[in-house]
Amino acid sequence: HYNYARQYLNASVTLSEARVNILNNYPNVTITLKDGHIIVPSPDPEKEWADSLLTFNKVEAVARPFSLLRKKILISSLSLEHAAIRLFTNTADNSNWEIFNGTSGDTTSGGYTFSIGKLSASDTLHFSYEDMADTVIYRISIREMTAKSSLTGSALQTDIDSYSNTLIVGKDTLFNRIPFLVKGYITLENNFDDYYFRDC
Repeated sequence: HYNYARQYLNASVTLSEARVNILNNYPNVTITLKDGHIIVPSPDPEKEWADSLLTFNKVEAVARPFSLLRKKILISSLSLEHAAIRLFTNTADNSNWEIFNGTSGDTTSGGYTFSIGKLSASDTLHFSYEDMADTVIYRISIREMTAKSSLTGSALQTDIDSYSNTLIVGKDTLFNRIPFLVKGYITLENNFDDYYFRDC
């Protein structure tokens, strides 16, 4: 019963429950997903394996449906409960999040832009990023997190309570399993390659 998603995604998607509510936040739409798994194939076509891109107990998104008429995907708020995200790029610079069929190198299809007003995580968020092309590994475990933007700007008002951070560059471990508490504004640019901190 997830054939619709498989038409557009090069991934296996499973859920125990999916609900859409048009009354709670009218004219916005609330989408609630429970016990989800997105399993993706290896970005290396010569290696046959699959791994979890995203797992979660619960995801709730409040979306603005009329923005689709302007080719914009606007998410007013997105909350994750007990989730894990694993991003991976191989030595050929192919990434496991390039899951839209026929859109390698682009995370949206059909020329749509994508924005999130508020992102929050509770009951632990595990995030890992492995870039084998540049030999960078970063892992973080977060107790609670909120990140807010204006939907039109790139600066995020951020409050992160993380209890474990590990960064490995090449053969060097720069830090291993240390906690970070972050409060302030973070700007991400150039596809997340550049980070700017203000009033942190």
